Amino acid sequence: MVHSCFFQLTQHLANDLHDPIAQVFAGEDIDLDVFEATAGPDKYQWVKNVAEDPCAAAEFFHFSVQAMLEYLFQVCTLNQRGS
Repeated sequence: MVHSCFFQLTQHLANDLHDPIAQVFAGEDIDLDVFEATAGPDKYQWVKNVAEDPCAAAEFFHFSVQAMLEYLFQVCTLNQRGS
């Protein structure tokens, strides 16, 4: 019997509600170059921003996975959106 090797990867994205990059996708005006963790909306507004914009959560997930593949595993991904 031949056993195949497999690789399992789990990416923990539980903090996407509080991630400043996810907040930028949700439309929050955050300067990531000069990020101040205590400035801006409170944690409840951050959760509300992502909950009200599921597309922002999906874009953040896509961005996170694409960045992980490209920079961690050196896998070049094609941009399917044409932009």
